[in-house]
Amino acid sequence: MSPVDYNKWEKVNASSSDENSGDEGSRPQTSGGTVVLRKPGNKQPARPLLDSNKSDGQRRLDEIMYQRYLSLFEKHLKESDADRRSLLARFIAVQHKGHESSNIYRYSDITGLAAQRLSELMDKESISMLCELHKRMVNEA
Repeated sequence: MSPVDYNKWEKVNASSSDENSGDEGSRPQTSGGTVVLRKPGNKQPARPLLDSNKSDGQRRLDEIMYQRYLSLFEKHLKESDADRRSLLARFIAVQHKGHESSNIYRYSDITGLAAQRLSELMDKESISMLCELHKRMVNEA
């Protein structure tokens, strides 16, 4: 059995033409109230991202990631249920690792969403939609 590749979403072009920066996926940190985006070369270990310590910048980045995948679902799977597209876009967005080596610092968001919506996330239709979106994005890239 081969290992799971968590970088599969990184291998497709998920950017839209109105985005002007590649830093949307990085974790923001604050310095004197100003959002500072974490750069890829930063070796500082990621702190767990809990709802209580999320900055406004991180919330904005989460929303950007959600909107990015929601628009991809709408583009590629517009015939599917809108509520399910929204749930799956959120599911992908909360797992985004940014510039970290893994998404473990997002554990709280991931498990929170899974605990609330597990039956919907694990049903055959959701899994088929995730696979179909990935396939269409890869074929388009």
